[in-house]
Amino acid sequence: MIVEYGFPSDVWEIIPKSFPTLDGLTEAAWIERLVSAYVVTVGEAGGQTRELVPALARGVRQQVLPDDVATVLFRPTSLPVTAVVHVQLFDAQGADTSAYIATGMIPDEPMAIPPVITPMATEHLGEGSKAAFIGVEPFPDGTAKGGISYVFATSGHLVNIQTSQARLDVIGILEAYLDEFVQTVRLVPGEIDGVEQIA
Repeated sequence: MIVEYGFPSDVWEIIPKSFPTLDGLTEAAWIERLVSAYVVTVGEAGGQTRELVPALARGVRQQVLPDDVATVLFRPTSLPVTAVVHVQLFDAQGADTSAYIATGMIPDEPMAIPPVITPMATEHLGEGSKAAFIGVEPFPDGTAKGGISYVFATSGHLVNIQTSQARLDVIGILEAYLDEFVQTVRLVPGEIDGVEQIA
């Protein structure tokens, strides 16, 4: 199966797993595209944009997970926040998928409080769940961190869409945008697992 999704380019950016990409994009060209997205909105800002974005790009690429069919960067050009979102696809033929939906597929680690898990449905993926959680371990500066995870069972597969753990204020800003992104995700028949962006 192939995962398709769509998003506004002023809010999201695909994080390539490797370079060059299938369409020939190099790492330098990808970083320059990130720089350009910010420069259009905030200007050169005394050259700070060109200094900071390459370090940001290297940091988010380190968060790509082996199970990701797509890794997407939340980087609204009008706000000074970023977050990484993982789109994962698992074969669920013969599996009891209800258990995964009930637990929200949150990270297997101690939580500060019980996660909040609510039913969620989308036009393309059907019934599933959304889980919001706060981890016990804070960031090194003491800031609390948490995340959001969505899981759906469809077409013999589990679709899991989850954030990397981030500051709670960032998660709060991200949530509405991510809900909209999740609504666009769908599976279409294909010979290999993969991902494509749709308009």
